[in-house]
Amino acid sequence: MQCLTIFKIIDMKKLILIYFCCSGLQLIAQEDRQVIIVDRNSERSSDRNRPKENRMPRRLVEHMNVFKFDPIRMAIGEINFSYERVLNDPMSLEIELGPTVSNLGRNRFFNDQPQTTKNSATGVFTSVAIKFYPLDGRPALNQLYISPKFKYRRYNEIIEGNSISALPSIKGFTNEAIFTFNFGYQQWLANNFSFDYYFGIGIGSYASTTYQASSAFVGNEWQETWLQQNENYSRFVATIGMKVGIGK
Repeated sequence: MQCLTIFKIIDMKKLILIYFCCSGLQLIAQEDRQVIIVDRNSERSSDRNRPKENRMPRRLVEHMNVFKFDPIRMAIGEINFSYERVLNDPMSLEIELGPTVSNLGRNRFFNDQPQTTKNSATGVFTSVAIKFYPLDGRPALNQLYISPKFKYRRYNEIIEGNSISALPSIKGFTNEAIFTFNFGYQQWLANNFSFDYYFGIGIGSYASTTYQASSAFVGNEWQETWLQQNENYSRFVATIGMKVGIGK
């Protein structure tokens, strides 16, 4: 009888031990289980709060040279090619060069003389500019810049008399010296392709020479001659453009 009681006590201890072991394993399993909840709205809100540079980094390049063309300047008779070269990290030098065609855009040579005809002729222009890129962490040729610029431009014209005039053709011209202070932004759409947007204000000096057909009584007859007309003036100017660039 005593042996039976001892066996019962032992069985009861085993049951209690097994119960606690199972309970412990269940608690461990619950602790190891992880539930991950993704709150998409929270992520989007977090992205919105991040700085724009971190969400959508802008493309930066480390080129030394950019070759450009400004199609907008053709509207004023200027075929504008330019070359920009890095001097050091924040600064670069830009040179422009190209031909000009008169009597386009704002019509520099007004033909208010019915006895003459003014035809367009090819001229030339050139400019030099220093560009400074002031933003921290942006090497030269990237993003915002400021730029003092000097430009020389010459427009030529050919003046001819009417069909009954015996006067030979003669050449008129306008010389322009322009200083502007420009603000611009060079954006790289691909590693080697950029848009350069700019605008500026400044002062221009203009000197033009044209000719008017005139008749004078010399001796016993009338003779036709070219009467030279000169004009010199200065004025405020504004400039705007967009250059397409290839960098390397």
